[in-house]
Amino acid sequence: MEHSLAISTHFLARDARFDKEKPYSMRYPPETDIPQSNFIQDKQQVRLRDMRQYKDKLSFDDCGFQVMDLQSSMSYQDFEDENKLKTVYREEIAANLKSLLGATHVLVLDHVIRRRHNAFPISTGEDWEHEQPTNLIHI
Repeated sequence: MEHSLAISTHFLARDARFDKEKPYSMRYPPETDIPQSNFIQDKQQVRLRDMRQYKDKLSFDDCGFQVMDLQSSMSYQDFEDENKLKTVYREEIAANLKSLLGATHVLVLDHVIRRRHNAFPISTGEDWEHEQPTNLIHI
């Protein structure tokens, strides 16, 4: 049985401007008259599918990505601990990737923990404790 969900999301609109100007968005208001963002958003209806049912058909060599299982020793609460994220979780990810890809070395450069604040997407005017879900498709 296919698990899917119809959603609305935003993509960067195709626009001739971006042939000459790189799209950008600053996290802070600039001190000059430069716009904070030059994004032109294009709202699209898409269907999200649960990729786990296709994981045996999606390979890194064919798709450029792969879905993998990870049995972590981390608890939900451990994800609040930056030290555990760096010393335990990143190491688990690296070990799993080395095994899956046959790599001799893997370096996990960064991570982002996103936890939705109750007020999101309405700004409270204060910094969020965690990164919030994104509302723009990105890679």
